[in-house]
Amino acid sequence: MRRQSYCPLPLFFSLFLPTSLFLPVTNLTLVDGLNCGEQSFSALNIDLGFLHIIQRIAILAPLSLFYVYIEVSDDHTAKIQIRTPNGSPLILYSSLSATVSEWQTLDVLTKRIYIVPVYNSDADIIPTVVITACKYSTPISYFNDNMYSVDTHKAGIVSMYENHLVVVFRTFENGIFVFSMAEQGDLLIAQIVHGKIFIIFDFGSLTQTTISGGTALNDGEWHEIRWIHQFDSVQLYVDGVIMNTTGPSGLYRKLDFDTNIHIGGRPIDDMSTGIETSYHGCFARIMLNNVDLLAEIPRSLRKDCQMPKSQLMTIMTGGYVSIPFLFLPFSIEFRILPQPTSILLLTDEKNKSLARIALNRKGLLVLTMFANMSEVEQLPRSGKLVNDGSWHSLSLMIWGTRLHVEVDSKTVLWLEGIAVRNLARQLTHFHLSAIGCYRSATVAFKSSNLIGNVTLDACHFQERCLPNPCENHAICEQISLNDFSCNCRDSYYGKTCHATQNYHSCEEFFMKNPLIRKKNITIDLDGGNPLEPLMVQCEQNFKDYDDTKIVSKIFHQFGSSDIAISGDYGPGSIKKSLDYGIGTNQLDRFIEGFENCQQYMRYECRGGAKLMSYGAERRPSSWYSTRIGQHAMQWGDAPPYSKMCSCAANSSCMHNRMCNCDSGEDSVDEGYNPHMQLLPVMNLYLGGTTATSSINVFIGPLICSQRHVFDGITFLNRNARLAGSQALFDSAMDVEFQIRMSHARMTIFTWESLNGQRWYQIYLADGHLIGQVVSGSKVFEIQSKMHINDNRWHAVYWEVNVNEMMLNVDNESSILNAYIIPPDVYTWFIGSRTERGLSGFAGQIRNMYLSGNEIMLQSLVRKQGQGMRVRHFLTNKHF
Repeated sequence: MRRQSYCPLPLFFSLFLPTSLFLPVTNLTLVDGLNCGEQSFSALNIDLGFLHIIQRIAILAPLSLFYVYIEVSDDHTAKIQIRTPNGSPLILYSSLSATVSEWQTLDVLTKRIYIVPVYNSDADIIPTVVITACKYSTPISYFNDNMYSVDTHKAGIVSMYENHLVVVFRTFENGIFVFSMAEQGDLLIAQIVHGKIFIIFDFGSLTQTTISGGTALNDGEWHEIRWIHQFDSVQLYVDGVIMNTTGPSGLYRKLDFDTNIHIGGRPIDDMSTGIETSYHGCFARIMLNNVDLLAEIPRSLRKDCQMPKSQLMTIMTGGYVSIPFLFLPFSIEFRILPQPTSILLLTDEKNKSLARIALNRKGLLVLTMFANMSEVEQLPRSGKLVNDGSWHSLSLMIWGTRLHVEVDSKTVLWLEGIAVRNLARQLTHFHLSAIGCYRSATVAFKSSNLIGNVTLDACHFQERCLPNPCENHAICEQISLNDFSCNCRDSYYGKTCHATQNYHSCEEFFMKNPLIRKKNITIDLDGGNPLEPLMVQCEQNFKDYDDTKIVSKIFHQFGSSDIAISGDYGPGSIKKSLDYGIGTNQLDRFIEGFENCQQYMRYECRGGAKLMSYGAERRPSSWYSTRIGQHAMQWGDAPPYSKMCSCAANSSCMHNRMCNCDSGEDSVDEGYNPHMQLLPVMNLYLGGTTATSSINVFIGPLICSQRHVFDGITFLNRNARLAGSQALFDSAMDVEFQIRMSHARMTIFTWESLNGQRWYQIYLADGHLIGQVVSGSKVFEIQSKMHINDNRWHAVYWEVNVNEMMLNVDNESSILNAYIIPPDVYTWFIGSRTERGLSGFAGQIRNMYLSGNEIMLQSLVRKQGQGMRVRHFLTNKHF
């Protein structure tokens, strides 16, 4: 496909929305008491007339990508963009035919639907949108400290091991959504405090657990929260995005409810500390375990949602607002970027600075008085931070000689003296310049002097650090109203710190460092994906010119020390845990990637101590457990669970026993354990000694060799193709491999969707490597700086994420900054069929990782291997 140029797009852009076309409902069914049916319309927006719950959606149009926005009510609240659990915008892929529609499953409450093309080149497309929707008849209700209660028995709510709470709300204040406290101690509380959601629960163990998430949700816009409990797992979603995951404390997992569940308030005498008592705002949906709690509101309490419309203003880079002084206190609410800035400047009629409230680098407010050309600064005594991206209130008041500043209703700054009285006499204007959003019920922004980049009636602050887009423990910082920066740690780099400079393996390390014989290094088995890095010792041994053995070792905390046991101890009564400094997932991935692993085991017995035949019952006196918790009853290279030692394999044990140490004499049982399913030794259970006997046990490091992924393959002709499958539904893709070839034009790797309409592809053109992304009607390409068809090995890393595309060949990077929607893909190919019009591939490839997963090329070739051959590449001479 021909390469296309790319023009960066703003995150939001205006579209002319044609008049909606609404087609009749078809296939009407009854689902959970709701009238549901399929509807379709050919337009970019649709008014459903009433609130509906959208269950699924699909688009028929020329191949393109679309966002989905919804509106819950008619009161000019902002459109809500539907997002996926990882925080990325939901993408709808259009289909050319209804028979191959790509449905997206939803569960959203809306009155209007907006379909917005992702790329402005598709703005002229008018799609046909098909939805399955259920009419929702419960009206939106306004609450102003008017709690009501729901009888759980009459509503059909019962105790369950799985629970699901959904609340759709809008508010400007703190408040409580749902409250239930059963007599036996079970608890469920959902509330909003300072714009953040808090769910407090207890399943009867009398130990409360809190899960929280979200920010600035007290903005008067519609938001949805979901609390999902599935036995041992509890998750919190805010606006479709997973914010937090935890587990219940205590032994119990079933949630019992009180006889009455309280909505919009709680009994005053039940709890006091940290629990809100009422709610001021609107509810559009409250569902608990598929029971509509909002439908139970008494008719006398039903009120239309008539919340005040707050004045909004956004100050962007270079913007400035001058507000005439009319009265005190001067009160505003703000949500600003986390960077040092002036928040409020006070001036006289000649625009001379009198005082300033600023944010310092520590996130603390500083008050400066400009009197007699000197500054007097005072840090806030409360330490209240206002650089967290939340809404905060600020109120400034002057009484005579006292200046008083409150933040979130708490006094944080004050000054006294004649300088304050003089300031009050000279004050004529307040100035705002900090980048962020502002709102006020008393300050008329429209009557103020707006200078530069300032907009009214909207807040353009887009939270980009929640959830954290940065990977590998990087810290996210919001650097503008719609962008972020990741502070990468250790060896990670890239926009989201996804890429790493660590080697995957010792084999990779020695390819780049052939003269080193032994070294301790940090490796990253999945290359910046979820597994944590680990420390290994790499060692290479040369057998001859063409044969090198590379081993990887992981050590435990005992190192080269023995574990000595003496005294009167029963069998297995002393437990010694071996700590390798890594988790079970890392150990599994490490061991499974090798052809061979082994671990040296030595058991020295004295004074009649036994190993596998203690006492009259002849049971083991000492044994070990594996990484999956099994107790292994063997020693050295004896068969698994055989209650034998290495000497039994060749009948060389003393006195024809199964172990030397079972002879009753001082002896040693030792050997290398080669059984990978038993490795490494995780715990030792030692004993069987008396006052006159003792044992010394030594366990060596885990030693592995011949990593599968490093076994390369050779494509002997261009019609050969290797295929596999791996689903990718993520906001980033990465693939890396080592390759060697001499042809100037070839197709190396393709990863495509099930319908073949979008893909990633790496191909060679004029000796340059090119990474291509095709999604909808858009094509993005990036080209390597160097030629690589030189019959030498080259290391390739290609990463695609929403913000950029990076192609790294032998540590030389090309970067394309572009807004790219990483496509959903499933089937991958190495090589291609020339009869399909592609160039095919002829060459060698090895060490391949697909989004962190090792691709075992050798085993795939043995199954599909026409036109391909397996080779072990153990030399460095071609790299």
